[in-house]
Amino acid sequence: MLLHYGQYDSQYEIEIEAQGAEALNFDGGSDHVTGLKPQRWHYYRIDVPETVNGEDVLGWELRVKDWVGGSPQLTVRREQIPNSSGTSPSNWPSSGTTFTPGYQIGASGDGWTGDYNTSNGAADTVDRVLSMSMGNPLEPGTYYIGVYNQDYSEDCAFTLQSRGIGSGMSLDVVDVTPGSDAIVNGLDPREPAFFKFELAAPVTGWQFELDFGATTPNGEGMLLLRKDWLPNTYAYGDSNNSPFNQASQAGQLTNQTELKIQGQERMTLLPYNGETEIPAGTYYVAVISEGNSPTSTDRIGTGDVDLVLRNDFDLGVQDLGTLNVGAIENESGTLLPGEVDFYRFTVPVDTLALAITSTETTAATSYLTVRTDGSHLPRSLGGYGLSGGQPYQHYLTYQGTINISNPPAGEYTMLLHYGQYDSQYEIEIEMKETSPLGFTSQLPAPPSNTVSFDLLSQELEFYELEVPETVNGQVYLGWLLELNMTSGNATVSVQKDRLPLDSDTSYQSGTSSSRLYLGTHFYGYNNRAYDLLPGTWHAQVSASGNAQGTLTSEAIFATELNMDAVQNADGGTHTDTKLIASGEKQFYVVEVPAELDGKEVLGWSLDLEELSGDATVKVSRNVLPINYNVTTYSDSDDTLLMDAAQATPGTYYIEVHGNNATEYVLTSEAITTDDIRRTWAMPLRDASTTTPGLTSPDFGDSGIDASGNTLPNDQGLDIPADQLHYYTVTIPDDNEGLFRIQLDAISGNPDLYIRKDWLAGDEFNNDFELTQNNQTQYANWVAEDSFFEKQLAPGTYYLAVEAASGTNARYRLRLSTGRMQDLPMDGGSLENQVMAGDDWRYYRVDVPLDLPENWEINFTLSQGNVSMYLRDTVPPGYIFTGYGSSIRSWRNDSKNQGTYSDYTSPGIITLSAPQVRPGHTYYIGFRALTDSNFSISSNISGSTMTDPSLIDFYGGSVSDSLSAGETHYYRVVSPADAVRWMHHATHSSDVKIYIEQGSFPSATSSDDAYSNWQSNWEYNHTFSTSWPWVTGESYYIALVNEGLSEENYTFTMNGKNIYTDDQDGNGIPDQWERDTLGSYGYNPLYDYDNDGTPFILEYFFGMNPQVHDKPDIQVGADSDTFNLDFRKTTHTELLESTVMRSNTLLPGSWIDAGAMLELLTNEGETQLWRARIPILEGRDTDFFRLQVEP
Repeated sequence: MLLHYGQYDSQYEIEIEAQGAEALNFDGGSDHVTGLKPQRWHYYRIDVPETVNGEDVLGWELRVKDWVGGSPQLTVRREQIPNSSGTSPSNWPSSGTTFTPGYQIGASGDGWTGDYNTSNGAADTVDRVLSMSMGNPLEPGTYYIGVYNQDYSEDCAFTLQSRGIGSGMSLDVVDVTPGSDAIVNGLDPREPAFFKFELAAPVTGWQFELDFGATTPNGEGMLLLRKDWLPNTYAYGDSNNSPFNQASQAGQLTNQTELKIQGQERMTLLPYNGETEIPAGTYYVAVISEGNSPTSTDRIGTGDVDLVLRNDFDLGVQDLGTLNVGAIENESGTLLPGEVDFYRFTVPVDTLALAITSTETTAATSYLTVRTDGSHLPRSLGGYGLSGGQPYQHYLTYQGTINISNPPAGEYTMLLHYGQYDSQYEIEIEMKETSPLGFTSQLPAPPSNTVSFDLLSQELEFYELEVPETVNGQVYLGWLLELNMTSGNATVSVQKDRLPLDSDTSYQSGTSSSRLYLGTHFYGYNNRAYDLLPGTWHAQVSASGNAQGTLTSEAIFATELNMDAVQNADGGTHTDTKLIASGEKQFYVVEVPAELDGKEVLGWSLDLEELSGDATVKVSRNVLPINYNVTTYSDSDDTLLMDAAQATPGTYYIEVHGNNATEYVLTSEAITTDDIRRTWAMPLRDASTTTPGLTSPDFGDSGIDASGNTLPNDQGLDIPADQLHYYTVTIPDDNEGLFRIQLDAISGNPDLYIRKDWLAGDEFNNDFELTQNNQTQYANWVAEDSFFEKQLAPGTYYLAVEAASGTNARYRLRLSTGRMQDLPMDGGSLENQVMAGDDWRYYRVDVPLDLPENWEINFTLSQGNVSMYLRDTVPPGYIFTGYGSSIRSWRNDSKNQGTYSDYTSPGIITLSAPQVRPGHTYYIGFRALTDSNFSISSNISGSTMTDPSLIDFYGGSVSDSLSAGETHYYRVVSPADAVRWMHHATHSSDVKIYIEQGSFPSATSSDDAYSNWQSNWEYNHTFSTSWPWVTGESYYIALVNEGLSEENYTFTMNGKNIYTDDQDGNGIPDQWERDTLGSYGYNPLYDYDNDGTPFILEYFFGMNPQVHDKPDIQVGADSDTFNLDFRKTTHTELLESTVMRSNTLLPGSWIDAGAMLELLTNEGETQLWRARIPILEGRDTDFFRLQVEP
């Protein structure tokens, strides 16, 4: 032993004591220690036997009691001295069936009650109690007990007591006949009493009650139950645990039931879910005294207690017999903590509905559960005092009603329970009836189509009605159920053949607090669709709170409406006025024709003018819009507009829905070709306009009539609020790619909508819109991308001008191909270019194939504010994305390497390759932010980059040498039918190769392809619709010698089209393999369809490899030749075919037949050929074959 305190002075006093373990008897052993010093142990050794006086040991209790001072802790360890206080490993005893040597269990308080204070609140006199069950985990053997004073300053005096638990031992286990009472008198606080019940046969229920004797009415006690093992101080226990196991867990450790509330303890045991019996066997019960009148739940009481333990197998189930229709069964009761009341009743066959109502009581309302299989009792919601039971189908946790529609006939059971609290209940059980209800007022009564109801909260009322096939011979379109409430709230739902409440409903609508509209096909219960079929239906009204009102049923019909006023001459009307309530719907039917008065119908307008309130209009084809999964068109604005695709000829139904009380006027109008005010044609690129009264670039003007005459005054047109004027424009193929629009807002707020092929308007996904407020608007509409779109998409465009913002408007619409001028690249100059604010001007520059080194654009500003935009192939300008307009320029396209900008400040802009693409047309667009005046000039400088030599895409090749530092350029044009770029280059690693689409490469890794540091570069890349590898473009190739000496090179193109691209090398085009079989890579001799023709011949003869077919071959002869006619695929560039002959068929006898081939017919994808084979003299027999190979 060493003592040391480093660099400081110190003192010590050491006491060394040898400790042993004092032997103590197992049953009745006791020892008193007067002064256990702080942080010291006192040890005992106890041998636990298997029996005492011939009786089995069932358990063992160790108790530290009567202690004074310090803080004693109790620990028991098998075969070893405890080395620490507490349980180790933690939590093991509850699940242990053996006591492993070295394991230990500790107790720092009363393990039974958990009451850590005495009646006066002191915590320092609480017994340390540890009680163990034999087999969980106690075993016979040697145990060491340690009492440890964990206090740091005070000595501790204590008594250790060891008591065996079993028949005749210090803690006796008393046998009690099941069903008989057990009495314990004078049980001191914290003291246990044990009982054993031998249950000879299984039972269906068992109740226990712990009561107190007459001499100790204020006593408190704890009740514990457990099958097969004694209750102990560490087993898992709860107030709703079952003390026995499920059948599947027989033989395993059981949990224990622990009941500890103020006053009497009660427990009802029911079988587990899915089981019918509580198993027979040995059950142990422990009662623990808590003294008399504890002042709180964590304090022990004073004085001994007389206890009475009762148990019974009669659960007191009250049988109410068979219920009667219309009769109400009333039951009530008061439940003490843990008490349970059970009822059983019988529901007869053909019962429509059952209502079980729990009404308000003066005390807490009991929980209620109902099981529809009366052979077993249901489980509870209450927790304390009941374990087990079968699943319930219905429950209440407070006052309310359980409604069961179409209940299955048979016995039902009902449970009332409120856990550890007092409660009361008042129950009404009623078999409900249905009342008759008429389907519609258009059918004679009785029954009436209106009924009254007066319901309590959650109460239901049921009605039965017959839904006919027709009403007075007329087919109805739907069904309306309307609730008119006098007070409270209610909902309505329906179901065919059965009541709507069932969880397995076949038909059920949604619910509504005012009106329920059902179409002939409606959305209902469980996210399913149902049909409104003739037959017996039931309606259900559910009260939310007390509710009074009426329910009305009506068939839904639609009012006929003409599509347009021109039809009114034949009777009917195209307009209607109505006043509807909030939530009410009005329906109309309209026949939409293909033509009106010989004019094509282009669209349909429904104008909803709200004189008061607010409403929404909705339209669907063939059925009412209220039907499920039907395409509808709706609008909450004043006008619903549909195009010809949405309003094809047929029957349409209109719904007007009142969002609140609304008076409205509904007007239907057809939009025909007569409503197109003018039709204009955009001229071809560089062509002149053909519109009378206009000169290029203008081709449309609403201020000039069809004869070319100018309209008077401001040349404007008036348009009423929310109305539209329609125009059409034909955009031809080969247009300039620019559509300039000027919409003059002379007054009001005119908006413009443009749409290809279909009518335009604010309801549609338009191709372009102008919707700025109260001002003249300009737009220069261009192609969205210049990669593939070389122009605006040709076709017919519909233009709609609308008087927006709910006011009248006056406008003038002007259309042109834009203010476009040609500007020479070298020396072009234009001054005093005048523009209005928000307008555009354009300049077109042709860039030659011999590209100047520098292109300089200079613009100066005399007035206002302009921005300059460039673009290749198509002009810059506006596109419309659906979220508004945005500008497209070469900044968006960025086709090649380098910087692409828009230019907002005047000055000189210098451009060069690769931004500038040789041989392309560039458009310069100026947009004025305000009224502006500017000048522009274009010049070139530097050397010229000569257009490189062309290499043919199909098989072109060049060979040359490069001096050190020298660069050679070439150009390859990818034809329209190209599918794959393939090249092979022979060169050293000092020669670098770069490829750039459309312009000279930058000779960096940013180019579209490059050789890196490899020699003899081979490159393979497919063409697609992804930029830059597309067809129809030029690809520039740069070969750069980065070495110090001259280098030779060869560059060979081997481009492929769909007929020559054969990556698997089987002689069959890959595309044909993909088209016919979905993939490529097949063996050419594979016979896919087993028709005797290999894959390679299927292709050669134009056959289908998935069809059992034969080649088309005909044989004939004339005086000099045999003629072999055969049909083949037109493109067989990958294959060689030869006519062979033999007179013996022996191997090695086949020779070229010397056939002359003649094309008889070119049929497009196939060709008919004739092979003329010379007849050889002296040969009596000849065989021929057509040999095809890659």
